[in-house]
Amino acid sequence: MSRLGSCGDVVGVRPLPCPTAVFDSGARRGRRARPLRLCRRGLTMLHALTSARLEFIVDETSGGLEVVHLGSPIGRVDPASFSAPIPEGGIDRLAPISVLAEAAAGWMGKPGLRLHRDGTVIFPRLDPATVTSDGSSLRAVACDSATQVSVTILATLHDAGVLELVVELRNDGAPLTVDEVLVSVPVPHASEVLQFGGRWSDEFHPTRHSWEWGTFVVENRSGRTSATRFPMLMAGTADFSEQSGTVTAIHLGWSGDGQVRADRLPDGRRILQAGEIFGAGEVVLDTGETHRSAPVFLAHSAAGLNGISDSFHGYVRARPTHVATERPVILNTWEAVYFAHDLNTLSALADRAAAVGVERFVLDDGWFLGRDDDRRALGDWVVDP
Repeated sequence: MSRLGSCGDVVGVRPLPCPTAVFDSGARRGRRARPLRLCRRGLTMLHALTSARLEFIVDETSGGLEVVHLGSPIGRVDPASFSAPIPEGGIDRLAPISVLAEAAAGWMGKPGLRLHRDGTVIFPRLDPATVTSDGSSLRAVACDSATQVSVTILATLHDAGVLELVVELRNDGAPLTVDEVLVSVPVPHASEVLQFGGRWSDEFHPTRHSWEWGTFVVENRSGRTSATRFPMLMAGTADFSEQSGTVTAIHLGWSGDGQVRADRLPDGRRILQAGEIFGAGEVVLDTGETHRSAPVFLAHSAAGLNGISDSFHGYVRARPTHVATERPVILNTWEAVYFAHDLNTLSALADRAAAVGVERFVLDDGWFLGRDDDRRALGDWVVDP
């Protein structure tokens, strides 16, 4: 468990009058943005993280960090354009789509935080967030002194254009049970959803859905990731393809039980959500303890699925742990011998492989003791002499 600042360290924003202003993310000049103080619904402080392909703009006056824009860089814009129109017969102000989708702020969809203490459900009402940013990442801290719960939202925009979001939840009161933590982002452009599923020998089969009213959910409860229910959704404009269309992708970076969701609300707004699935009582925080969520990764492309692939590939290849050296020439024994692993046969195969430049010799299925076919001895981890 890590340590964060307590609720007493978080100071709310005092409303001040300010003149009409223009928000400039710096995208047109290829630089990263600095936060600007703007007028919109009273005092607003917007923060932007900007890359060539994706821009992430948030409003810190929402404790759960309202996402006012996630998409292509927008450059210079009137901040009033971020406000949603008021529907006829509707409420004067829609609940914001924040990273944590706060139920206490009036959010009527799936909440980002579900907690309970002593058998009572808790929906924290977070104070305005305190945000620090260095241009490529930001850290937002908000708390609810009544429930003694504080959250830290960590956003990092990687050079490849992939946005990484992590939530840290701290408990400063009596033991707190964490039922669910979901990251949420808006996707106003989307009308279709693409998922990937399948089974052994038919992995990552794409399925496309028209995004109508209601919720589309992909859940994995197998305890591990697999090709059956891959934890990613892509939402895009009608008929988006590899080369065309506006697409946003959300991916849960987690190897256990998890969910990704696409929700279209009655007011027409559309959001993507992702997070872990916890069993009853699986995550309980004692006083002073913190839960750190699995990372959620987002990418955006105005040129179809190829742009999404390019962003994710670039992110993975740029990781310090990623091997950047040339890969060795490999021979895998499967099609050569199948289960018939015999030392003389394998030695002769290795000699012939080396003669043609093979640098790595890989023993496939068949080296376990007694593994003579696919009906026995799988996973014994004892070498067959």
